[in-house]
Amino acid sequence: LNFKMKPVMIFVAAIFLSTGIFALSGVAPGSYDVSFQGGAGKNFTFNFIFDPDVTSRLFVEGDFANFVTLDKYEITGAQKVIAIVRFPENSSSYGNRKIMIVAKQVPSSVEGIGIISEIIGTINIFVPYPGKFVEAKLNLRDSNVDDLLGIALDLKNSGTSNVTVGSQVQILNETSLVRDLFFEPTVLMPGQSSELEKKINVSDLPCGNYSAAAVVDYDSDVPQSFFRLGKDYVGIVNYTKKLEGQKFAVFVRNLGVSNISNLYGKISGDGFETNSNFIDLEPWGSSELMFSLPINKTGNFEANLTLFYNGKTTFEKINFQNGNQFPVEFILIMVIVFFIILTLIFLRKYL
Repeated sequence: LNFKMKPVMIFVAAIFLSTGIFALSGVAPGSYDVSFQGGAGKNFTFNFIFDPDVTSRLFVEGDFANFVTLDKYEITGAQKVIAIVRFPENSSSYGNRKIMIVAKQVPSSVEGIGIISEIIGTINIFVPYPGKFVEAKLNLRDSNVDDLLGIALDLKNSGTSNVTVGSQVQILNETSLVRDLFFEPTVLMPGQSSELEKKINVSDLPCGNYSAAAVVDYDSDVPQSFFRLGKDYVGIVNYTKKLEGQKFAVFVRNLGVSNISNLYGKISGDGFETNSNFIDLEPWGSSELMFSLPINKTGNFEANLTLFYNGKTTFEKINFQNGNQFPVEFILIMVIVFFIILTLIFLRKYL
């Protein structure tokens, strides 16, 4: 029976400040990984750690619990416990299974405070599926359209027979198929794994949300992965349309997968120029830049807004208003009303 022991020590520390009590408990190793072999047996040793005066009872839970015996079912303090596993000849449960060796502290009371600890050592068991069975996992990460998109397809022969696996990955946007990719057939023996990788050009695809699905021989599931395509660009989402005092805000968004550091903006117009504060943006993150515009007169203004980041720039012409300006439509309506009133006065006086 092949197995791998994980050299993990699990500690659970509980500090009770009101009483000054420190309780330490744990188990080493924390877990074992094994493969199921019908009729085989194996002993697994767990070192349970409790305070010297602590009594704990042990029991078994999980899959194959009826096929496990312990060399002891009660311990005091730190002691070694041996779990004796005798697997059945066959199993109707497949995939990842688990046996849990549980040590539960017998309730006690110290100065009116109950102290109960439960520590679990685990035996992870993989039970192969009968015949030909492949498990697949698909992974695509967010990418910029100017970069190559990486595709990783992990295959594992979880059955009992050799297989030659054909696999296909389809990439879709929100409405249609945009890529259809095929991998070379892969030969896998029972228990063997393989990682298939491709990098593809996506410069012709628009930015947005995408999904990918893998079709793999001998796998009844359809693994999926969701990702976004962006670009190395910071967009201007919105800005102040009417200036109140001298405060002017610009809302920006990172449209790519890279972090943006020390981004700032500049606004320049007729007789004025000012810079904003510096900000950082995470991938796909949004924030605002704040400006102080030294404009003392009222009116409508046009200016140039430029963002500076990572050696790149974003430029946009902007229009905003300073002071309480009447809209053009309102002025036209007032002129029309004025002439109507004059006409009525004239008609009433002379007719």
